[in-house]
Amino acid sequence: MYFSLISVLFVTPVHFTIGQAAALARSFWKKNKLVSFFQLCTALAVGFLSVHFFSIAHPYLVADNRHYTFYLWRKVIKFHWSMKYLLVPLYVYSWISIFNILGQ
Repeated sequence: MYFSLISVLFVTPVHFTIGQAAALARSFWKKNKLVSFFQLCTALAVGFLSVHFFSIAHPYLVADNRHYTFYLWRKVIKFHWSMKYLLVPLYVYSWISIFNILGQ
């Protein structure tokens, strides 16, 4: 999940535009609306469960302050206990955006 968000952030003008969000919404809801809603709810549920059960701070991650991951973990994810859950919709958006662009 972190990889998808970071890779989307590196090419922000492609993924985080109003046109891209509208295109994603059109392509996502163009299909069967019930199936699309179920897929979105499933992606969100899997994201929340993955974050809850698999967000483990490795001892080397929190011990070495020479790398970006240390500061990302400490300043963003560990800022508040709910911060890691608030990032899940961004993870899901980045998954859908990457899959949509790769599908084109």
